[in-house]
Amino acid sequence: SAKHDYLSLPGWTVVLIADGDSPLWPQGFDPLNVQRIGGAEVLHTRFLKLGNDAGAIEMLGRASLTEGAGRHPLFNGVRRLTVAGLNAEPSVEESAGKLKLSAENLKAEFRAAAVTRSGRTLTVQLTRPTK
Repeated sequence: SAKHDYLSLPGWTVVLIADGDSPLWPQGFDPLNVQRIGGAEVLHTRFLKLGNDAGAIEMLGRASLTEGAGRHPLFNGVRRLTVAGLNAEPSVEESAGKLKLSAENLKAEFRAAAVTRSGRTLTVQLTRPTK
């Protein structure tokens, strides 16, 4: 399947998990380069930008997989984003309550985020930022 093929790409993977009450919202995507792969999952093959009150993540020229938080795969918000097949370990910078993550064709900046690493997977868990 397209999902299995994408998730088994060699290299590093970044998984971004939104807080249940603060999903990520599409701020830009390329409607000509998306593939619905079942349920609330969409494979974006070229461009995607997602964000919420805590920050944003953007991929250009790179595929990514989103899992919707509601009935519509994008317009009810996104619960989880997976970016697979990164050649090099993403760079993570944490300072002053902000997390900056960058890799080939990917950049993200969020407040109220925690990163864990397991093998070649970085998981970024977003928490609801305090106002």
